[in-house]
Amino acid sequence: MPVRMISLAAPAQDRLDTGRSQARNSPQEAYWRKGHWRRQAYGPARSMRRWVWIEPALCNSDAEIQSSGSIYHASVDDLGA
Repeated sequence: MPVRMISLAAPAQDRLDTGRSQARNSPQEAYWRKGHWRRQAYGPARSMRRWVWIEPALCNSDAEIQSSGSIYHASVDDLGA
C-alpha cells in the first residue's frame, strides 16, 4: 500500500512574515492571549510576592476575526481498512 507524507507545518520564516503589522510586528487579527500565573509584588515597598492568576484575554477584539487554518476529518473508512 503506498504511503503519502503530508507536511502540515509551514516553514518558520513563512509563519513569521504573514499576518503581522509592519510597524509593531503584532498580529492584525483577533487572537486569544493564554492565561498564566505571575508573581505580583505587594506590601511595604513592594518587597513581598504572591502568585496571581492572569485570565485569558481576547486581544485586538475590534479587529476582523479571520478564520485561518484547516480542519481535517479522518475515519477508519478513509484508511481502507
